[in-house]
Amino acid sequence: MGVRLHIRGLRLPVRIGWQEHERQLPRPLIVDLALDVQYEPGRGLEGTVDLEEAAESIMVLAKEEFRLIEELALSVAEILLGRYASLERVSVSVSKPAPPGRACLDASVAEVVLERDG
Repeated sequence: MGVRLHIRGLRLPVRIGWQEHERQLPRPLIVDLALDVQYEPGRGLEGTVDLEEAAESIMVLAKEEFRLIEELALSVAEILLGRYASLERVSVSVSKPAPPGRACLDASVAEVVLERDG
């Protein structure tokens, strides 16, 4: 049975930015996930994706440095697809609140959607 799980508002401190000076200190980014899982009732966490474990597996990226939020979103999607066999499709949205620049933006956002090859 197919089920869609969500993680919303995962705060991930990452060194990110196109310019070198932007990457000197970590910035708090917000990660939202939609996980399409082949759910197996009656198997507990073995039949789904453990959301806390999924969030923790993403936190390792806080040690890395990225130039673009697109790169981070792709890395998150690849980690999750590689870790969970029951995961069929993942949508990752990464928000960078108050990005630097002349435009007064609340956030810049990149979304990546990856599906497992059949």
